[in-house]
Amino acid sequence: MKIIFKCLLLLIYLFLFFSCTKDDSENLDKTNRSILISKKWYGPIESQYFYYDGNDNEVRNAISGMHDTFTFEFNEDSSVMFSYSFSEKTHNGNWKLNNSNLLITSNIDNEFSFYKTSKVLDSKINSINNSEMILEKILDSQEEGISYTKRFEKYISIE
Repeated sequence: MKIIFKCLLLLIYLFLFFSCTKDDSENLDKTNRSILISKKWYGPIESQYFYYDGNDNEVRNAISGMHDTFTFEFNEDSSVMFSYSFSEKTHNGNWKLNNSNLLITSNIDNEFSFYKTSKVLDSKINSINNSEMILEKILDSQEEGISYTKRFEKYISIE
């Protein structure tokens, strides 16, 4: 009888442990979603690059200022309106947030040669609050001696 009781307690403990762990990512996505839709976002105002070799050692890093900036307005219904700093057009798209991964897609009219896919933004939210958002993206490298690059982009909220 003691063995059955201990096994039952262990099962209850494991169930509670795993159910609480799963809720954390869902709650984080809900929090991030509410912050995203409460503001307009502008950036990147700054980008940091960290270059790594095949052994995950940082080889070098760099910081760049504003270039090719966007303004994003996220809506509750998962639609998004965005514009580029070098264009007067406003584009429509969709956005999805899953485990802090932010994906923005749109059927843009390919007026700029470097946007030949429907993905406008595919990054992970590294941090976010009411005034600032840091997006992280890992990029493969074609450069000799560099295996991959981590890019952190800073966006600010605007009214």
